[in-house]
Amino acid sequence: MLNPSSSLHSFWSPRGRTNRLTYIGISIVLGALTFAILFKNPLAVTSRLVNLPILVLSMIVTARRLHDIGRSGWWSLLMLLPMLNLLVFLVLAVFPGETGSNKYGPPQGANTDCSNG
Repeated sequence: MLNPSSSLHSFWSPRGRTNRLTYIGISIVLGALTFAILFKNPLAVTSRLVNLPILVLSMIVTARRLHDIGRSGWWSLLMLLPMLNLLVFLVLAVFPGETGSNKYGPPQGANTDCSNG
């Protein structure tokens, strides 16, 4: 049975690993939310405050994706740099995670590798 408080805690935790498909999906949702909030009123203080948790969650998901490829979550700070963040996103979306457990834990699930037949 799924424990809601445990799921919520793990969602906000930078520990563990996130596979490519989950990373891409969450990134698209967070990007769409950010765009919608900023498009509505880009100068409002409330839109900036609402986007702060989205930024934090984006950094957490990026750190977990970096863990999946065997890198430190500190590399997620590169996502704060304009233009470089697009390159980092593409690298994380394309490269498969490490197979099996690594120092960040066991893999989350399938890495959507279509070459396995």
